[in-house]
Amino acid sequence: MNDEKMIERMNIFNEFLKSELSIYGKINRLKVIQNRNNFNAVMKLYECADKNWDYLNNILNTGEKYLVQSIKYFMEVLGIDDFDSLTKSAASVKRKANYLLSLQKEGPKSLSKWEFRSLRKLKKDIQYKNKRTKPYLIAIMSFFASGCTEDFTPKNLLLELLQNMNHDKLGEVYELLLLTLDPKQYRKNSESESEIESESEPEELDIESESESENIDENTAKLLEQIDNLKAETRGLYIRLNSLEDNYSLLQNEGRESAVNEVLALLNSKESGMLIDQFAKCENTLRQLNSKGIKVPAEFSSLSLCVKIFMKTMRNIFGITQVNEAGEFLNINLDEAENYDYNGSDFIDHEEIKKVEVIAPGWKRNEEIFSLPKVIECWE
Repeated sequence: MNDEKMIERMNIFNEFLKSELSIYGKINRLKVIQNRNNFNAVMKLYECADKNWDYLNNILNTGEKYLVQSIKYFMEVLGIDDFDSLTKSAASVKRKANYLLSLQKEGPKSLSKWEFRSLRKLKKDIQYKNKRTKPYLIAIMSFFASGCTEDFTPKNLLLELLQNMNHDKLGEVYELLLLTLDPKQYRKNSESESEIESESEPEELDIESESESENIDENTAKLLEQIDNLKAETRGLYIRLNSLEDNYSLLQNEGRESAVNEVLALLNSKESGMLIDQFAKCENTLRQLNSKGIKVPAEFSSLSLCVKIFMKTMRNIFGITQVNEAGEFLNINLDEAENYDYNGSDFIDHEEIKKVEVIAPGWKRNEEIFSLPKVIECWE
């Protein structure tokens, strides 16, 4: 289904995706890990729709805590509180993904006027900052990217971006995806935004009107096609320009936050002797001694005061908190091990579960992890 114009549009989309991915290569690595965790949570939730409610409850009760927190958050956002609501949401996601796949594989005539309008409405929803639309759209585009044919060259970059990106950029990615698949339909359905809101009058959104499909000469048809493609390219470049401006602001803000987080990460690096970890251990030891009624000798009082001041500064001024509790035991798989500084034997596959002990709690600031928790495999 790929003509020359389609290839041109795919090239534009490819460049856009590469540009976006390069941005995420420059921001805090742990921020990207959080983005991936959110992506995995959305996909894991919809994966459960093909199983049963007990399977989901088992994940919520025994899964890695960051994944569980994200899944619970998305369940609340999506209004999923039982297996029936989960399966209905998953069916809607797969239906929209199949609409996109039909566009890619068979062209615009494969969709009805109502089906294309439902795709356009997603863009409208995300413009209105509908929280539900973000995880919904992540799943739709992910199922599309996984199912489209190899001749849709942006598929792998699209899937990679969905796994790494901030959810706030979804609208731009989705809009350019629609433009890439069919700029003509995008133009027709964009002429009146009020039509998108009207669910009761689908007949107004004819996908192929007689005046355009039958009563125009060949030259006019070619001209209209060129206009459609030009509009798609212009719109794509406009989105890309806005994206670069937004990402510049993002990098500036990230830069300020990253500067602080990098200093804190350096304080807790091996080169600095894991300074925050060591002070936290000293603080914990002092607390245990105090609870047992053991007084610190007078000659060590200044050391005790130094520990208290340092940890108070870390908490009250920098706002740092622990990620895990030292001594805590966890069960993790290969994907979850990404969230830890793991020390142990190699995982056989993605399904293998290993029991680990937290030997250093890890630290975060404003929910931004700057030092990963350290875990060691438990040998039984």
